[in-house]
Amino acid sequence: MVNQNQWRAVASATVICAALMAWYAVRSEVLYDSAAHFLSLFSNNVDGATVGTSVFFCIAYWGVFSLLIFVSLYVAALDIRYIRLQYVLGKREILKGSIDDSEFRDTLIDAIRKK
Repeated sequence: MVNQNQWRAVASATVICAALMAWYAVRSEVLYDSAAHFLSLFSNNVDGATVGTSVFFCIAYWGVFSLLIFVSLYVAALDIRYIRLQYVLGKREILKGSIDDSEFRDTLIDAIRKK
């Protein structure tokens, strides 16, 4: 079974990988080439000869980047839901412990009878 530390490690790894991919895209020509390919869809003024990477590489690169970001956000949402679940289960356990206590029940019954 996967525990909270493991999925937090996965989310951290995906964020780090996405950050490295973003850094590499800026550092190399991937960002420029991706923008040139995108702009060539809407304009005929963009010179395709200056683009060094293929369209398929740019699509795959940004697809992997988007997938890493999506996985990070999904794991964060799962973590929030898990924390809420732990909170509700804790409240339920406290209430169950209080109701099972005979002294608490007697005090509660006395308070109800006084009304």
